[in-house]
Amino acid sequence: MFSRSYILVSGNDRYTFLNGLMTNDALKLESGSPLFAAFLNASGRFLFDAFLAEKDGFIVIDVDKNMRDDLFTHLSRYKLRAKVILEKQDESPFEFLWPEPFSKTMPHQERIQKGLPFGLIDVIPEKGFILECGYDELGAIDWQKGCYLGQELVAKTKYRGELRKKLMCITFDGLLESGIITTKDSNEAGDMRSIAENCALAMIRLEFIHQDLFVGEKQIRLAQRSKPSPHEKDLF
Repeated sequence: MFSRSYILVSGNDRYTFLNGLMTNDALKLESGSPLFAAFLNASGRFLFDAFLAEKDGFIVIDVDKNMRDDLFTHLSRYKLRAKVILEKQDESPFEFLWPEPFSKTMPHQERIQKGLPFGLIDVIPEKGFILECGYDELGAIDWQKGCYLGQELVAKTKYRGELRKKLMCITFDGLLESGIITTKDSNEAGDMRSIAENCALAMIRLEFIHQDLFVGEKQIRLAQRSKPSPHEKDLF
C-alpha cells in the first residue's frame, strides 16, 4: 500500500548527526522502539518525514520511495566530518512496526479519517509547516532535545500559539476531486490534499472553520479528530 525505501545510518556519530537534522530525538532509538520524525530546511519548512528504528548498530530510515534519493542527498550535505556511513537500500535489513497510530497495513481511507499526514501527499516540501499538519500530536517533535535544523520557527510558533491553518479531515457526499475550499462568500478557506471516497485531508484556515465551506458547489464538513491539539481544542 505504501511505497517505501530505506537509508541506513551507522557509525559512532549516528545519534548526534541525526539529532542535528530531525525533529525527534534519535537517542530514543536505544530503547528499541521506532520513531516518527520530520526533516526541515533552514527556515523551518518541511522537507521529508520518515520512520526510524535501530538494531545492531544500524539506524534504518524508512521513507517514501519518491523522497529517498533527495533525503540521502540532504543527509550527505550535512555529513561533513561526522563519523557516519550512509547507505541506500531497497529493502530494510530488519522488520519493524511503525509507531502508533500509524500502520503499514492501514487503508488509505482510514489514514485520512485519523488525520495522519504523509509527506509529498499532504505536506508541500519547502512550504509546508509541520505544526499545521499535526506532527506534534503524532509524537514527531521532541521539545527537550538540543537544536536541529529549522528549529527556530517551530519553537517560536509553538510557544506563541500563532497557527493560522490546520490540516483536518473533511467529509462530503458523493465524490470530489482535489480543489480549492471556499466560503459561501467565495473567500478562499483552504485546499484539499489526500482524497479517498467521501473524505479527504484538507488544509483549512482556522478563521473560517465555523462557516459553511464548499468545493465548487458541494458543501463539505469538518470531522474533528478524537484527540485535538491544544490549538484546536476551543475551535469546535
